[in-house]
Amino acid sequence: MVKYSNSDKALKTSGRNLSSLVNEYKAYLDEARTPSQAIRVSSEMLESEGFIKYDQAKEQDGSLSQEIKNAKGIYFIDRNNVNIAALRFGKNKIEEGLNIAGAHVDFCTLTNKVNSMLKKSDGIYLDTRPYGGFYAHQWMDRPLLVIGETLARSKGQRQLVKWEMEGHIPEATIHNPMGYRQTIPVAKAYSEVFKLEDLDVFTGYKDEASFLQALNSVRAGNAKIMKSDFNSGFTQFHVVPAEPTQVLGDYIVGYGHDDRSCMFAALKAICGISNPEYASMALGVAREEIGSTSVGSANDVFLQNVIAALCRIEGCEDSQEIFNKSIMLSADVDIAFNPQNQAVNDKNNCSKFGGGAAIVIANGSDGNPTGNIVMPMDLYFIERFLNKKNLAYQVAALPSKVGIGGGGGTIAKYYSEMGILTADVGIPVGGMHGTLSRIYAADLDSTVQAFKALFERDEERVIWG
Repeated sequence: MVKYSNSDKALKTSGRNLSSLVNEYKAYLDEARTPSQAIRVSSEMLESEGFIKYDQAKEQDGSLSQEIKNAKGIYFIDRNNVNIAALRFGKNKIEEGLNIAGAHVDFCTLTNKVNSMLKKSDGIYLDTRPYGGFYAHQWMDRPLLVIGETLARSKGQRQLVKWEMEGHIPEATIHNPMGYRQTIPVAKAYSEVFKLEDLDVFTGYKDEASFLQALNSVRAGNAKIMKSDFNSGFTQFHVVPAEPTQVLGDYIVGYGHDDRSCMFAALKAICGISNPEYASMALGVAREEIGSTSVGSANDVFLQNVIAALCRIEGCEDSQEIFNKSIMLSADVDIAFNPQNQAVNDKNNCSKFGGGAAIVIANGSDGNPTGNIVMPMDLYFIERFLNKKNLAYQVAALPSKVGIGGGGGTIAKYYSEMGILTADVGIPVGGMHGTLSRIYAADLDSTVQAFKALFERDEERVIWG
C-alpha cells in the first residue's frame, strides 16, 4: 500500500495511458458545453459501455429485470434532462449502502432573458443575464457560441427546435480607455466598469428577418421559429466560449472544467469496474452554480427517486438506513494554488497542481456557513480505501486566506444532510470560474483512480458514536 507524493509518480508506476485519457476528456468537454449536452454525451458514453436506460414501463411489466441481467449497468435521467445517475449493482444489495461519486454538470455562463432579441443601430443583439459566479470582463471581445433550444409552433402544437449561433460581446473600452475612465472616474471594481447589464451578444445580423432566417437555417427540427417564439419563455440558450479545449504542455486548458472534469472522471471510473462489493453510482446534477436550488439540483429529490426505483428492482426496503450506510465523494473541483495570486491563497492549505485528487476537509467561506466539513474518523476511513490502490491524493482545506474569499459550498452539504458520509474530492483547477481554466493532466488520471477506489472498496462503513 503506497500513497504517491504526486500524480506523475503514480501514473508512471501504473503504466496507464495518459494521452488516451486526455484526448477522450477533451472531446467530452467540447461536446458537453451545456447541462443538457453533458447529460446527452454522458448517456452516449454509458450506452457505448453497455449500460441501459431505466424505463418505468419496463419495470412495471417485468422486462427490465431481464435487461439488467444482460447489461453492464443502468442509468437514470430526470424529466428535465439535467440530472443523471449511472449505477453498477454490487454483490451486496442496495440496502447495505452505496458508493457515490457526485458531480455537477452546470457551469458559469450567460443565459437568456425572456425578451432577448434586441434591435440596435448596428443590428441584432441577444440580451443576457449571468448564471453562476461571473466575471464580465472575460466574456468580452472574443468568439462566443450561443447554444439554444426553442419550443416553436408547428401545426398548432409546440415542437422542440435546437439551434446554435456564433457571436461576440463588443468591449466598450477598446481603443478609448482614457475616454472611458473619464466617464467612470471613480470606478474601483470590475463591476463598475464592466457592467453585467451590458453583456449583450452581437449576432452580426442587421435586422430581425435576417436573424430569424439564419436561426431557422441552422435549426434541428421541422418547426419554424418565429419572433413570438424566440422572445418568450419558450426559449432557453447558453452562451459559451467558442474556442476548443487545448493541451498546453502538461496542462489541459479550456472552458468548463468545473465540474465536468469530475463528472467525466466519475463516468470513466464507473465504466472501468466490475462486480463491486457495494452498489456504485456516478451521479451528475445541475444548478450547483446557483446554490443547488430548484428542480434539477442536488436539493431536488432525484437521488431519492433513483434509490426508490432501485429498491423496487431489487426487492428491498427503501429506508433511511440506506443513506446511513452510503459513502459519497462529492466530485467537485478545488481551487489550486496560483503563484500569481499569492496575496489571497493560503499556500500551506490549498491544493497543488500535480498533487493528485484533492480531499477538501472544509469548504465554503469564512466560518463555513454553507460548506461541508469532514470529520477526522471519516477522513481516515476514506484514506484506507484510497491507499489500497497506490494512487496520489492530497488533503486540503479552504484555499483562500481568512477574511479574503471563499465559495458557497458544494453539493456535498445536501447529501451529508441525508446521512451520507460525504467528502469533497476532486481535481485542482486554476482559474476555476474563468473562461480559460486549467487542470494538470496527471491529476485527471489520479481522480479517475480515486473514484474507482471508492467504487471498489470492500470496507463496511462504520457509524461512529
